[in-house]
Amino acid sequence: MQRLLLAGMSHKTAPLALRERFTLSRAQRAAAIQRFRALYPECEIVVLSTCNRVEIYIAREVHGHPRMAELVGFLQTCGIEPNKPADLASVVHTETQFGVAEHLFAVAAGVESMVVGETQIIGQVREAYEEACNLGSAGPMLNPLFQRAIAAGKAATTAIAHRGDAPSIASAAMHLVRQTAGPLGAKSVLSIGAGDVSRQVLNYLRAIGPARLLISNRTDETARALAREYSGETVDFSRLAEGIALADVVVTSTSSRRPIVGLRHFERSTVTVQPPKLLMDLGVPRDIEPVVRSLPGILLHDLDDLGNTVSGSTRQSTGSSSAAEAILREHLHDYAAWQRARDFGPTIASLYDRYHVLAEEELQRAIAGMSMQSPADVARLRGFAERMVNKLLHDPVQSLREADSLQSPAHNYAEVLRKLFKLPTPPEEEI
Repeated sequence: MQRLLLAGMSHKTAPLALRERFTLSRAQRAAAIQRFRALYPECEIVVLSTCNRVEIYIAREVHGHPRMAELVGFLQTCGIEPNKPADLASVVHTETQFGVAEHLFAVAAGVESMVVGETQIIGQVREAYEEACNLGSAGPMLNPLFQRAIAAGKAATTAIAHRGDAPSIASAAMHLVRQTAGPLGAKSVLSIGAGDVSRQVLNYLRAIGPARLLISNRTDETARALAREYSGETVDFSRLAEGIALADVVVTSTSSRRPIVGLRHFERSTVTVQPPKLLMDLGVPRDIEPVVRSLPGILLHDLDDLGNTVSGSTRQSTGSSSAAEAILREHLHDYAAWQRARDFGPTIASLYDRYHVLAEEELQRAIAGMSMQSPADVARLRGFAERMVNKLLHDPVQSLREADSLQSPAHNYAEVLRKLFKLPTPPEEEI
């Protein structure tokens, strides 16, 4: 039997200043998996890292390592600043067994997202799982867990999309921009970046139609392609200060590991107090140095500010969350039934083995006392004994396999079964 464990942090438990230190690139995720497998070669592992969470999912033998404390300790070594250790005790969330499945299914469906119901997360979960498969770190426990979670997430996000109200980080950010800066029809907007979030932002801007749309990216060719697609103007990345000076609103979302906008970009700007220049930083790690917030006439929002705004309103979650959760319950029920069958298999096999042995012993006694014995008579008696054992055990075993409580750990049921039928009891496990 194997045990599922999860240790991680998210926007619900840790501030952006800490989360951004644990936002891992593809190469860093691969390196973390390889380090983990060197320490615990018998374990399975998947590492999920997004703008708002980093989580380590593992499967190990019931009495194996790492224990939960060791898993949290490994997470601490995954920061992108290894010389700046972080105490994660107060911000790490942990789960075991079915709690891991419940959490992952909710994550894949966007229920655990900062913007409830957002659909980008399903692709990030799939990417994390595929990376683990390519590295050979997902096996008989994590393969079905992630496959079923991705299927559940896809079903939930598809249902949300059919409602026509699928939210996203980009939609929430643009809602906050309009709340803060007012109508954009007479304003200039600078978008920096070319990833999924930047493209979503550009889609919203195209629909809104700002007076002037400026686009910048570290790769000039990419910036020009985006400018053609979205009817914008390019700003050379080396001349960001000029683009920022021209813009009323600046939205950044890049994969840079260091800030790309700092105080130096405002030296040639005429910063006025009214109206303030709005900067929306959607990057993790952050694209804009936090000290920029102190400049007069600058209003800087980051993902923590966005999260506070979203959490203060139920508009994003009312329909999307309920639709996703209904689908998740059905998929979780199916997964729990599969997991119970898998967990109970060895105990049930042990139960049948024990009682067929007892039946055979009694059969031999009966045969020894018979005056007339023939192979046909013995076969009929043996068949009778086997059928009697199977019929006597059928109902309790079936009830066990169809237990209603998805929250009750399988080993609790198995322990009751072992005590009732005097089966071997394994030693206690330390989590």
